[in-house]
Amino acid sequence: MSSRVVPQGATSVTEYIYIRDSTTGAPKTGLAYNSAGAVASYVRPLAARTAITLATLAGPTTAWATGGFVEVDGTNMPGLYRLDPPNAAFAEGAGRVILQLGFTGALVEPLDVALTPLPDLEVGTVAVNGSNTASSFDTDLAGTSTASYDNMWVLFRTGSNAGVVRRVSAGGFNTGTGFLTVSVAFLSTPSTGDAFVLINQ
Repeated sequence: MSSRVVPQGATSVTEYIYIRDSTTGAPKTGLAYNSAGAVASYVRPLAARTAITLATLAGPTTAWATGGFVEVDGTNMPGLYRLDPPNAAFAEGAGRVILQLGFTGALVEPLDVALTPLPDLEVGTVAVNGSNTASSFDTDLAGTSTASYDNMWVLFRTGSNAGVVRRVSAGGFNTGTGFLTVSVAFLSTPSTGDAFVLINQ
């Protein structure tokens, strides 16, 4: 069983699952959300199994959608599939969640996800600004110096970067504009209203 760590309460989380042919053990290609025997589930400690309704995605780079399922690249990454579990799977109140998929003729290992509470030092949201980028964006933070958030981690709770963490650059806060700059760009430019937390560890 493979494992991963996700913050409690994270939303719009995307997971990747490797699927093999149950007879040959070779990577299983060509599966879709409605392939034969398709079944998806999650379970949290001391709770009953919850069904996940699988849904089609236009491609592996499509925006998150609950239950979304798609093959990543059957030629260059055979056997690897993207799954967008529902937000309820990662809700606060449990220390782990196990995700499982099943298809006729396929062998799929469950994914054991540890749900970790993190020390939220400050909560912020992205402000509307046409100059926002994946590495520098306007916020509602009220730091008093350019070093207010030096070397802290920025963890997005919502939006396309949910669950992704980046470190604030040295001198990475602009007290005049509220812009926050990270040392490595996020996966995409955050949207207005996306929520994040600053973690000092």
